[in-house]
Amino acid sequence: MSEWSLGLQVVPGSLPPLAFVIMRHLWFGDSIKQAVDASRIHHQLLPDEFSYEFGILSQVVQGMEKLGHKVARYRVRGSIVCAIARLGGVLFANADYRKGGDVLGLN
Repeated sequence: MSEWSLGLQVVPGSLPPLAFVIMRHLWFGDSIKQAVDASRIHHQLLPDEFSYEFGILSQVVQGMEKLGHKVARYRVRGSIVCAIARLGGVLFANADYRKGGDVLGLN
């Protein structure tokens, strides 16, 4: 089990991307970098629209359309999530490429 910390840019719709990063890291075993950098999806009740980033499989998008969802690819930057995890005494961190920036470690 790892210890971790997450930060996000708080804007409307920012909690689902945070949950998505947590799920990818804890449930699917993605590294912090993989979890933060992964293409994201979002759906909320109003507007009733399934949004997705470039990189989501076309089968997923087509499947949502077949289920009757209105779909749209993100045309703007989504929410920003940055993360740090400690695994076995080693720190791993990732700054979300969607905003820019970097991580730096000092010993």
